[in-house]
Amino acid sequence: MLEEIKLRSWRTSEEAGATEEDIKPSIDTIEAGKIQAAINLGRYQEETRRWKNKKVKPKEIHEGDIVLRRILKAKQKGKMYSKWEGPFIVASMVRPEAYRLRTMEGVEDPYSWNKDMLQKYYV
Repeated sequence: MLEEIKLRSWRTSEEAGATEEDIKPSIDTIEAGKIQAAINLGRYQEETRRWKNKKVKPKEIHEGDIVLRRILKAKQKGKMYSKWEGPFIVASMVRPEAYRLRTMEGVEDPYSWNKDMLQKYYV
């Protein structure tokens, strides 16, 4: 019981002389704790974001670049096969981070591809 009173626990003993008003936390201290928890969470998320972004290398893809295209999971045959197909030539940029491709023979693909699905091909 003495440990609970010393650590400001809700559970008290009548013999110890502590009343409920002495131990009950005030609304201000509860709100201050919530605000501090939110600040700590924001700091943690910012540190995690910085740590992750430090390792990410931005992809620079321009018209005329030769790229490989990722094979969709549904079309993959197994884990021992290549995850990439191509090479393709970047025909045009449809919108930021989306590109139209054409084969090396000049046949244009009717779909646009996100830059996350492309990888530069170095000859």
